[in-house]
Amino acid sequence: MSEVQASEVQGEPVESGAQSDSEALGEGGKKALEAERKRAAEAERAAKELKAQLDAINDAKLTEAQRLEKQIAELQANYERSQAEAVRKSVALAEGIPASLVGFLNGSSEAEVQESARVLKAAIAEAAKPGTPVPDPSQASGGGVAAGSTAAQFEKFIADALGS
Repeated sequence: MSEVQASEVQGEPVESGAQSDSEALGEGGKKALEAERKRAAEAERAAKELKAQLDAINDAKLTEAQRLEKQIAELQANYERSQAEAVRKSVALAEGIPASLVGFLNGSSEAEVQESARVLKAAIAEAAKPGTPVPDPSQASGGGVAAGSTAAQFEKFIADALGS
């Protein structure tokens, strides 16, 4: 049994509070209790400091890990862009598309780029076909300009200008 329980059993009134504990301990017990409380407070303070240091180290590691992850993502994106550009150039070369038109090839896979190249090649071929000229109304016989040679046109101009 503890001292408090022994006191109760013997019928002595038990006092509560810090004074009764420290009076029961005596001078040596008071010093030991005070030293223990001081040591516990210092230990708690040191533990808090160490926890703060550990958190800072973990944050630094996490920040470093995040920085490395970002760098890996950037490198991977650059690699994928380079691969896509290489595919576009190789398909353009195989399909006979001019280098200046490689930027018009689209697609995320080689098959899509090849399909885009076929469409672009067909458009180039269509544009290269000789087409029917667009009618020019000023060149028609009733378009207001006299037909014939330049000499006839000059003669008509002079006649109109002189009023004859």
